[in-house]
Amino acid sequence: MGIIIEKEQVRISGPIDFLRGKVNPGGSKSISNRLLIIQQFFQNKHVFENLSVSDDTKVLQQALDNLATTGHIDIGDAGTACRFLIPFLAHRQWKGILTGSQRMKERPIAELIEAMRLLGADIRYEAKVGSLPISFHGMKNKGLNEIVLDSTISSQFVSALLLVAPYFDKGLTLKLSGNTVSASYIRLTLALMEDCGVRCEWKNNEIRVDSGNYKNLPSNIESDWSSSAYWAAWTALLPQSEIEIPFIATESFQADSIVMKYLEGLGLNWDKKGTGIVITGKETNLPQLKEHDFLNCPDLFQTISVIYAAKGIKGMYTGLNTLRSKETDRMEAMKTELAKTGVHLVELPSHLSGKSGKTWWMQDGKAGNYEDWVFDVKGDHRMAMSMSLLASQRNVIINEPLVVNKSYPDYWEDLGRLIE
Repeated sequence: MGIIIEKEQVRISGPIDFLRGKVNPGGSKSISNRLLIIQQFFQNKHVFENLSVSDDTKVLQQALDNLATTGHIDIGDAGTACRFLIPFLAHRQWKGILTGSQRMKERPIAELIEAMRLLGADIRYEAKVGSLPISFHGMKNKGLNEIVLDSTISSQFVSALLLVAPYFDKGLTLKLSGNTVSASYIRLTLALMEDCGVRCEWKNNEIRVDSGNYKNLPSNIESDWSSSAYWAAWTALLPQSEIEIPFIATESFQADSIVMKYLEGLGLNWDKKGTGIVITGKETNLPQLKEHDFLNCPDLFQTISVIYAAKGIKGMYTGLNTLRSKETDRMEAMKTELAKTGVHLVELPSHLSGKSGKTWWMQDGKAGNYEDWVFDVKGDHRMAMSMSLLASQRNVIINEPLVVNKSYPDYWEDLGRLIE
Protein backbone atom coordinates (compact mmCIF):
# COMPACT_ATOMS: atom_id res chain seq x y z
CA MET A 1 0.00 0.00 0.00
CA GLY A 2 1.42 3.40 -0.91
CA ILE A 3 2.30 5.80 -3.68
CA ILE A 4 5.10 5.81 -6.23
CA ILE A 5 5.86 9.25 -7.69
CA GLU A 6 7.63 9.43 -11.05
CA LYS A 7 8.01 12.20 -13.60
CA GLU A 8 5.58 10.69 -16.09
CA GLN A 9 3.21 8.85 -13.76
CA VAL A 10 1.99 8.53 -10.21
CA ARG A 11 0.97 5.03 -9.10
CA ILE A 12 -1.32 4.78 -6.09
CA SER A 13 -1.98 1.38 -4.54
CA GLY A 14 -5.63 0.97 -3.63
CA PRO A 15 -8.02 0.58 -2.14
CA ILE A 16 -6.71 2.95 0.54
CA ASP A 17 -8.25 2.29 3.96
CA PHE A 18 -7.86 5.72 5.58
CA LEU A 19 -5.76 8.89 5.67
CA ARG A 20 -4.49 10.38 8.91
CA GLY A 21 -2.23 13.31 9.66
CA LYS A 22 -1.70 17.04 9.17
CA VAL A 23 -1.29 18.84 5.86
CA ASN A 24 -0.75 22.46 4.91
CA PRO A 25 -1.90 23.04 1.32
CA GLY A 26 -0.37 26.52 1.38
CA GLY A 27 -1.91 29.95 1.19
CA SER A 28 -4.93 30.66 -0.95
CA LYS A 29 -3.93 31.04 -4.60
CA SER A 30 -6.87 33.38 -5.22
CA ILE A 31 -6.00 35.66 -2.31
CA SER A 32 -2.24 35.56 -3.00
CA ASN A 33 -2.63 36.60 -6.65
CA ARG A 34 -4.91 39.50 -5.80
CA LEU A 35 -2.62 40.75 -3.04
CA LEU A 36 0.42 40.58 -5.33
CA ILE A 37 -1.29 43.07 -7.66
CA ILE A 38 -2.41 45.31 -4.78
CA GLN A 39 1.13 45.23 -3.35
CA GLN A 40 2.44 46.89 -6.51
CA PHE A 41 0.73 50.14 -5.49
CA PHE A 42 2.94 50.41 -2.37
CA GLN A 43 6.48 51.79 -2.45
CA ASN A 44 7.95 49.19 -0.10
CA LYS A 45 7.73 45.47 -0.84
CA HIS A 46 5.58 43.58 1.65
CA VAL A 47 6.33 40.07 2.88
CA PHE A 48 3.26 37.86 3.19
CA GLU A 49 3.15 34.88 5.51
CA ASN A 50 1.71 31.70 3.95
CA LEU A 51 1.83 33.06 0.39
CA SER A 52 0.73 30.45 -2.14
CA VAL A 53 3.55 28.25 -3.46
CA SER A 54 1.61 27.39 -6.61
CA ASP A 55 3.18 27.84 -10.04
CA ASP A 56 0.43 30.33 -10.91
CA THR A 57 1.46 32.60 -8.05
CA LYS A 58 5.19 32.17 -8.76
CA VAL A 59 4.65 33.13 -12.41
CA LEU A 60 2.73 36.27 -11.46
CA GLN A 61 5.28 37.27 -8.82
CA GLN A 62 8.18 36.79 -11.25
CA ALA A 63 6.44 38.84 -13.94
CA LEU A 64 5.81 41.69 -11.50
CA ASP A 65 9.37 41.57 -10.15
CA ASN A 66 10.85 41.81 -13.65
CA LEU A 67 8.67 44.55 -15.14
CA ALA A 68 11.39 47.18 -15.06
CA THR A 69 13.91 45.03 -16.91
CA THR A 70 11.92 43.20 -19.58
CA GLY A 71 9.72 43.91 -22.56
CA HIS A 72 8.56 40.32 -22.91
CA ILE A 73 6.46 38.34 -20.41
CA ASP A 74 5.56 34.68 -20.92
CA ILE A 75 2.98 33.53 -18.36
CA GLY A 76 2.89 29.92 -19.57
CA ASP A 77 -0.38 28.29 -18.47
CA ALA A 78 -1.15 30.83 -15.73
CA GLY A 79 -4.58 32.11 -16.70
CA THR A 80 -5.08 34.23 -13.59
CA ALA A 81 -1.72 35.90 -14.09
CA CYS A 82 -2.64 36.69 -17.69
CA ARG A 83 -5.95 38.34 -16.84
CA PHE A 84 -4.73 40.22 -13.77
CA LEU A 85 -1.69 41.54 -15.62
CA ILE A 86 -3.54 43.01 -18.60
CA PRO A 87 -5.17 46.00 -16.83
CA PHE A 88 -2.20 46.41 -14.50
CA LEU A 89 0.41 46.52 -17.27
CA ALA A 90 -1.67 48.99 -19.26
CA HIS A 91 -2.19 51.24 -16.23
CA ARG A 92 1.54 51.13 -15.45
CA GLN A 93 2.34 52.25 -19.00
CA TRP A 94 4.43 49.12 -19.49
CA LYS A 95 5.45 48.56 -23.10
CA GLY A 96 6.13 45.09 -24.43
CA ILE A 97 4.57 41.75 -25.34
CA LEU A 98 2.54 39.42 -23.13
CA THR A 99 2.27 35.82 -24.30
CA GLY A 100 1.72 32.32 -22.96
CA SER A 101 1.46 28.62 -23.73
CA GLN A 102 -0.46 27.22 -26.69
CA ARG A 103 -3.44 26.49 -24.41
CA MET A 104 -3.36 30.06 -23.07
CA LYS A 105 -3.46 31.32 -26.66
CA GLU A 106 -6.78 29.48 -27.01
CA ARG A 107 -8.37 30.96 -23.89
CA PRO A 108 -10.59 34.07 -24.18
CA ILE A 109 -9.38 37.59 -23.38
CA ALA A 110 -11.28 39.73 -25.92
CA GLU A 111 -13.82 41.20 -23.47
CA LEU A 112 -11.04 42.33 -21.14
CA ILE A 113 -8.99 43.85 -23.97
CA GLU A 114 -12.01 45.74 -25.29
CA ALA A 115 -12.78 47.09 -21.80
CA MET A 116 -9.21 48.35 -21.44
CA ARG A 117 -9.32 49.96 -24.88
CA LEU A 118 -12.46 51.84 -23.85
CA LEU A 119 -10.56 53.10 -20.82
CA GLY A 120 -7.72 54.35 -23.03
CA ALA A 121 -5.27 51.47 -23.32
CA ASP A 122 -3.44 50.87 -26.59
CA ILE A 123 -3.33 47.07 -26.66
CA ARG A 124 -2.86 45.22 -29.94
CA TYR A 125 -3.20 41.60 -30.96
CA GLU A 126 0.03 40.20 -32.37
CA ALA A 127 -1.56 37.13 -33.98
CA LYS A 128 -5.16 35.99 -33.65
CA VAL A 129 -7.78 38.55 -32.62
CA GLY A 130 -9.08 37.79 -29.13
CA SER A 131 -6.04 35.79 -28.05
CA LEU A 132 -2.46 36.05 -26.85
CA PRO A 133 0.11 37.29 -27.72
CA ILE A 134 -0.72 40.95 -27.23
CA SER A 135 1.43 44.08 -27.16
CA PHE A 136 1.12 47.17 -24.94
CA HIS A 137 1.73 50.67 -26.28
CA GLY A 138 0.72 52.98 -23.46
CA MET A 139 -2.55 54.25 -21.98
CA LYS A 140 -4.24 57.64 -22.20
CA ASN A 141 -6.84 58.70 -19.67
CA LYS A 142 -10.09 59.20 -21.58
CA GLY A 143 -11.91 60.38 -18.47
CA LEU A 144 -14.30 57.46 -18.79
CA ASN A 145 -15.37 56.04 -15.44
CA GLU A 146 -18.21 53.71 -16.42
CA ILE A 147 -18.20 50.71 -18.74
CA VAL A 148 -20.37 47.68 -19.46
CA LEU A 149 -18.67 44.30 -19.13
CA ASP A 150 -19.92 40.87 -20.14
CA SER A 151 -19.61 38.86 -16.91
CA THR A 152 -20.70 35.50 -18.34
CA ILE A 153 -17.21 34.48 -19.55
CA SER A 154 -14.84 34.90 -16.61
CA SER A 155 -15.12 36.55 -13.21
CA GLN A 156 -11.39 37.28 -13.50
CA PHE A 157 -12.13 39.91 -16.15
CA VAL A 158 -14.14 41.74 -13.51
CA SER A 159 -11.60 41.23 -10.72
CA ALA A 160 -8.70 42.31 -12.93
CA LEU A 161 -10.38 45.65 -13.67
CA LEU A 162 -11.45 46.16 -10.06
CA LEU A 163 -7.92 45.75 -8.69
CA VAL A 164 -6.66 48.81 -10.62
CA ALA A 165 -9.94 50.77 -10.49
CA PRO A 166 -9.05 52.97 -7.47
CA TYR A 167 -6.24 54.51 -9.49
CA PHE A 168 -8.43 55.88 -12.24
CA ASP A 169 -9.03 59.62 -11.73
CA LYS A 170 -12.74 59.19 -11.11
CA GLY A 171 -12.73 55.61 -9.90
CA LEU A 172 -14.72 53.11 -11.94
CA THR A 173 -18.24 51.77 -12.26
CA LEU A 174 -18.67 48.36 -13.88
CA LYS A 175 -22.08 47.45 -15.22
CA LEU A 176 -22.20 43.69 -15.45
CA SER A 177 -24.23 42.18 -18.26
CA GLY A 178 -25.51 38.62 -18.38
CA ASN A 179 -25.62 35.94 -15.69
CA THR A 180 -22.41 36.56 -13.72
CA VAL A 181 -20.23 33.45 -13.35
CA SER A 182 -18.17 32.75 -10.22
CA ALA A 183 -19.61 35.80 -8.46
CA SER A 184 -18.07 34.59 -5.19
CA TYR A 185 -14.60 35.32 -6.62
CA ILE A 186 -15.66 38.91 -7.35
CA ARG A 187 -16.89 39.21 -3.76
CA LEU A 188 -13.50 37.97 -2.60
CA THR A 189 -11.79 40.67 -4.66
CA LEU A 190 -14.02 43.40 -3.24
CA ALA A 191 -13.54 42.14 0.32
CA LEU A 192 -9.74 42.25 -0.06
CA MET A 193 -9.88 45.73 -1.60
CA GLU A 194 -11.99 47.00 1.29
CA ASP A 195 -9.62 45.40 3.81
CA CYS A 196 -6.81 47.27 2.07
CA GLY A 197 -8.59 50.62 2.49
CA VAL A 198 -10.55 51.14 -0.74
CA ARG A 199 -14.26 51.96 -0.83
CA CYS A 200 -16.36 49.82 -3.16
CA GLU A 201 -19.96 48.74 -3.47
CA TRP A 202 -21.82 46.06 -5.45
CA LYS A 203 -25.50 46.80 -5.92
CA ASN A 204 -27.63 44.83 -8.37
CA ASN A 205 -25.55 44.63 -11.56
CA GLU A 206 -23.30 47.60 -10.79
CA ILE A 207 -19.99 47.65 -8.97
CA ARG A 208 -18.67 51.07 -7.94
CA VAL A 209 -15.07 51.63 -6.85
CA ASP A 210 -14.11 55.06 -5.52
CA SER A 211 -10.92 56.78 -6.57
CA GLY A 212 -8.26 56.50 -3.89
CA ASN A 213 -5.25 54.58 -2.65
CA TYR A 214 -4.69 51.24 -1.00
CA LYS A 215 -3.65 51.98 2.58
CA ASN A 216 -2.65 48.69 4.17
CA LEU A 217 -1.88 45.05 3.49
CA PRO A 218 -2.59 41.93 5.57
CA SER A 219 0.31 39.98 7.09
CA ASN A 220 -1.12 36.47 6.86
CA ILE A 221 -2.85 34.65 4.03
CA GLU A 222 -5.37 31.96 4.93
CA SER A 223 -4.88 28.46 3.52
CA ASP A 224 -6.32 27.49 0.16
CA TRP A 225 -9.85 26.04 0.24
CA SER A 226 -9.65 24.74 -3.33
CA SER A 227 -6.70 22.54 -2.34
CA SER A 228 -8.19 21.68 1.05
CA ALA A 229 -11.32 20.42 -0.72
CA TYR A 230 -9.42 17.29 -1.82
CA TRP A 231 -8.75 16.36 1.80
CA ALA A 232 -12.41 16.87 2.62
CA ALA A 233 -13.21 14.61 -0.34
CA TRP A 234 -10.79 11.89 0.83
CA THR A 235 -12.41 11.96 4.27
CA ALA A 236 -15.89 11.65 2.77
CA LEU A 237 -14.68 8.60 0.81
CA LEU A 238 -12.72 7.04 3.70
CA PRO A 239 -14.80 7.49 6.89
CA GLN A 240 -12.01 6.33 9.24
CA SER A 241 -9.82 9.24 8.15
CA GLU A 242 -8.77 12.20 10.29
CA ILE A 243 -7.01 15.13 8.62
CA GLU A 244 -5.89 18.40 10.21
CA ILE A 245 -5.53 21.53 8.05
CA PRO A 246 -3.90 24.61 9.69
CA PHE A 247 -4.45 28.29 8.85
CA ILE A 248 -7.82 27.57 7.20
CA ALA A 249 -10.62 30.10 7.74
CA THR A 250 -13.99 28.58 8.61
CA GLU A 251 -15.69 31.81 7.57
CA SER A 252 -14.07 32.66 4.27
CA PHE A 253 -14.76 34.58 1.08
CA GLN A 254 -13.00 31.82 -0.87
CA ALA A 255 -15.56 30.29 -3.22
CA ASP A 256 -14.60 26.68 -2.54
CA SER A 257 -15.10 26.98 1.23
CA ILE A 258 -18.64 25.85 0.39
CA VAL A 259 -17.29 22.31 -0.12
CA MET A 260 -18.28 21.33 3.42
CA LYS A 261 -21.89 22.22 2.70
CA TYR A 262 -21.77 20.33 -0.60
CA LEU A 263 -20.55 17.23 1.20
CA GLU A 264 -23.28 17.31 3.82
CA GLY A 265 -25.00 13.96 4.02
CA LEU A 266 -21.81 12.02 3.24
CA GLY A 267 -20.75 11.60 6.87
CA LEU A 268 -18.26 14.47 6.96
CA ASN A 269 -17.56 16.29 10.24
CA TRP A 270 -15.18 19.09 11.12
CA ASP A 271 -14.08 20.85 14.30
CA LYS A 272 -11.95 23.92 14.87
CA LYS A 273 -8.43 23.28 16.16
CA GLY A 274 -6.00 26.12 16.74
CA THR A 275 -5.72 28.17 13.56
CA GLY A 276 -7.47 25.55 11.45
CA ILE A 277 -9.76 22.54 11.41
CA VAL A 278 -9.78 18.77 11.84
CA ILE A 279 -11.90 16.84 9.36
CA THR A 280 -13.27 13.41 10.30
CA GLY A 281 -15.70 11.00 8.70
CA LYS A 282 -18.26 8.43 9.71
CA GLU A 283 -20.34 5.74 8.04
CA THR A 284 -23.73 7.05 6.95
CA ASN A 285 -26.64 6.25 4.68
CA LEU A 286 -25.91 7.79 1.30
CA PRO A 287 -28.38 9.75 -0.81
CA GLN A 288 -29.35 8.23 -4.15
CA LEU A 289 -29.30 11.57 -5.99
CA LYS A 290 -27.62 14.95 -5.41
CA GLU A 291 -28.15 18.16 -7.37
CA HIS A 292 -25.66 21.03 -7.54
CA ASP A 293 -25.34 24.42 -9.20
CA PHE A 294 -21.61 25.16 -9.60
CA LEU A 295 -22.05 28.66 -11.04
CA ASN A 296 -20.17 30.24 -8.11
CA CYS A 297 -17.68 27.42 -7.48
CA PRO A 298 -16.95 25.60 -10.78
CA ASP A 299 -13.57 24.32 -9.53
CA LEU A 300 -15.40 21.97 -7.15
CA PHE A 301 -17.20 20.10 -9.93
CA GLN A 302 -14.52 17.52 -10.70
CA THR A 303 -14.01 16.70 -7.03
CA ILE A 304 -17.71 16.25 -6.33
CA SER A 305 -18.22 14.27 -9.53
CA VAL A 306 -15.49 11.76 -8.62
CA ILE A 307 -16.85 11.33 -5.09
CA TYR A 308 -20.26 10.49 -6.51
CA ALA A 309 -18.70 8.11 -9.03
CA ALA A 310 -16.93 6.27 -6.20
CA LYS A 311 -20.06 6.14 -4.07
CA GLY A 312 -22.51 5.37 -6.87
CA ILE A 313 -24.54 8.53 -6.25
CA LYS A 314 -26.42 9.98 -9.21
CA GLY A 315 -25.59 13.61 -9.90
CA MET A 316 -27.39 16.48 -11.59
CA TYR A 317 -25.13 19.45 -12.32
CA THR A 318 -25.47 22.92 -13.77
CA GLY A 319 -23.41 26.14 -13.78
CA LEU A 320 -20.55 24.49 -15.66
CA ASN A 321 -20.32 26.54 -18.86
CA THR A 322 -16.93 28.12 -18.04
CA LEU A 323 -15.24 24.73 -17.64
CA ARG A 324 -14.87 24.22 -21.37
CA SER A 325 -12.23 26.97 -21.53
CA LYS A 326 -10.05 26.05 -18.54
CA GLU A 327 -6.67 24.29 -18.68
CA THR A 328 -8.54 21.74 -20.77
CA ASP A 329 -12.17 21.24 -21.76
CA ARG A 330 -13.01 19.88 -18.33
CA MET A 331 -16.45 18.60 -19.29
CA GLU A 332 -15.13 16.45 -22.12
CA ALA A 333 -12.16 15.36 -20.01
CA MET A 334 -14.40 14.22 -17.15
CA LYS A 335 -16.77 12.51 -19.53
CA THR A 336 -13.89 10.56 -21.08
CA GLU A 337 -12.08 9.60 -17.89
CA LEU A 338 -15.19 8.63 -15.91
CA ALA A 339 -16.25 6.39 -18.78
CA LYS A 340 -13.12 4.31 -18.10
CA THR A 341 -14.67 3.38 -14.76
CA GLY A 342 -18.14 2.64 -16.12
CA VAL A 343 -19.65 5.95 -15.02
CA HIS A 344 -21.61 8.01 -17.53
CA LEU A 345 -21.63 11.81 -17.68
CA VAL A 346 -23.93 13.31 -20.32
CA GLU A 347 -25.19 16.75 -21.26
CA LEU A 348 -28.98 16.81 -21.24
CA PRO A 349 -30.90 18.15 -24.26
CA SER A 350 -32.00 21.76 -23.88
CA HIS A 351 -35.70 20.86 -23.90
CA LEU A 352 -35.21 19.02 -20.59
CA SER A 353 -34.01 22.19 -18.86
CA GLY A 354 -37.48 23.69 -18.77
CA LYS A 355 -37.83 27.46 -18.62
CA SER A 356 -34.64 27.97 -16.61
CA GLY A 357 -32.45 28.10 -19.72
CA LYS A 358 -29.70 26.36 -17.76
CA THR A 359 -27.55 23.60 -19.21
CA TRP A 360 -27.73 20.43 -17.11
CA TRP A 361 -25.44 17.42 -16.94
CA MET A 362 -26.43 14.04 -15.53
CA GLN A 363 -24.05 11.51 -13.99
CA ASP A 364 -25.00 7.89 -13.42
CA GLY A 365 -23.20 4.73 -12.40
CA LYS A 366 -20.66 3.52 -9.86
CA ALA A 367 -16.94 3.23 -10.56
CA GLY A 368 -16.01 -0.39 -11.16
CA ASN A 369 -15.51 -3.02 -13.85
CA TYR A 370 -11.77 -2.62 -14.39
CA GLU A 371 -8.66 -3.94 -12.64
CA ASP A 372 -6.49 -0.80 -12.62
CA TRP A 373 -7.45 2.66 -13.78
CA VAL A 374 -5.08 4.76 -15.85
CA PHE A 375 -6.19 8.37 -16.16
CA ASP A 376 -5.06 11.00 -18.67
CA VAL A 377 -5.51 14.39 -17.08
CA LYS A 378 -5.09 16.53 -20.22
CA GLY A 379 -2.61 18.92 -18.59
CA ASP A 380 -5.15 19.89 -15.92
CA HIS A 381 -4.09 20.03 -12.26
CA ARG A 382 -7.64 19.64 -10.98
CA MET A 383 -8.20 16.59 -13.16
CA ALA A 384 -5.11 14.95 -11.64
CA MET A 385 -6.06 15.56 -8.01
CA SER A 386 -9.71 14.70 -8.53
CA MET A 387 -9.07 11.42 -10.35
CA SER A 388 -6.59 10.39 -7.64
CA LEU A 389 -9.56 10.10 -5.27
CA LEU A 390 -10.53 6.86 -7.01
CA ALA A 391 -7.59 5.19 -5.27
CA SER A 392 -10.12 4.86 -2.46
CA GLN A 393 -11.55 2.05 -4.63
CA ARG A 394 -8.57 0.36 -6.35
CA ASN A 395 -5.15 0.89 -7.95
CA VAL A 396 -4.88 4.16 -9.86
CA ILE A 397 -2.28 5.51 -12.27
CA ILE A 398 -2.25 9.24 -13.05
CA ASN A 399 -0.36 10.43 -16.12
CA GLU A 400 1.25 13.91 -16.11
CA PRO A 401 1.48 14.10 -12.29
CA LEU A 402 3.55 17.29 -12.30
CA VAL A 403 0.55 19.34 -13.46
CA VAL A 404 -0.42 19.67 -9.78
CA ASN A 405 2.41 22.23 -9.46
CA LYS A 406 0.01 24.76 -10.95
CA SER A 407 -1.91 24.97 -7.68
CA TYR A 408 -0.67 22.40 -5.11
CA PRO A 409 2.95 21.31 -5.71
CA ASP A 410 3.13 19.11 -2.58
CA TYR A 411 -0.10 17.19 -3.20
CA TRP A 412 1.46 13.81 -4.02
CA GLU A 413 3.96 14.02 -1.16
CA ASP A 414 1.20 15.00 1.28
CA LEU A 415 -0.98 12.14 0.06
CA GLY A 416 1.90 9.70 0.53
CA ARG A 417 2.48 10.85 4.12
CA LEU A 418 -1.20 10.50 5.02
CA ILE A 419 -1.37 7.00 3.54
CA GLU A 420 1.55 5.91 5.71
